[in-house]
Order: sequence, then structure tokens, then C-alpha cells
Amino acid sequence: MTALDRLGFRVLSRARGTHTVTSGHNFREIPITLDLYSRKNGPGMRPVPELMGDLLHQVDEGVTIGLLLHHPIMEADAFAFLEGLLDELTRSPAVRFHTFRSLMSLNA
Repeated sequence: MTALDRLGFRVLSRARGTHTVTSGHNFREIPITLDLYSRKNGPGMRPVPELMGDLLHQVDEGVTIGLLLHHPIMEADAFAFLEGLLDELTRSPAVRFHTFRSLMSLNA
């Protein structure tokens, strides 16, 4: 964390719940809450019902959802899922999309 501070990082994005929460640094941590892939099951996208269950649970929790893509290894099924998901989300008036910059200004 000290090295990131010294390098001037303003944001760190990493998986929620997999690392010790740290404080005393000058950058903001933005959690990744939904990973399209699982390291447990080897290569390949997680099953869609599992992904959707996790997504709906996070929506119910009211958390900001951070989606982790693995674009270098994504295959057609993952891109098709992502396209359908983004199409649905953009139609919802309850969904707001953010950049790191816009998230940094929330609760800053």
C-alpha cells in the first residue's frame, strides 16, 4: 500500500472480502463484487444462474456493484452474457453506471 501511495495511485480496485481492509493510505479502494470467472472451477465463465444469483443478492443489498472482466481470456459465451446483461441494465431506471472518477466523488 505504501508503494501505491508513493506512486500516486488514486484508486485501487480489488475483490471484496478477499483482502484485509487497510487504512492510512491516500487512495480510495473500490471493491470488485462480481467476477465473471471463478478460479475454483478452472478456465471458463461461471454458470449464468450462479452469476445472476450473486448479482440479484448484491442488488438487494444495495451495494455498488463492481464487475470484474477477464477480457484477455473471455470467449463468445462470456461476451454474449455481458452484452445481454448490459442491455438489460441500461434499460433500468434504477441502474446508474459509473467510472472510477465518478465513484471517487461519491461519499468523498
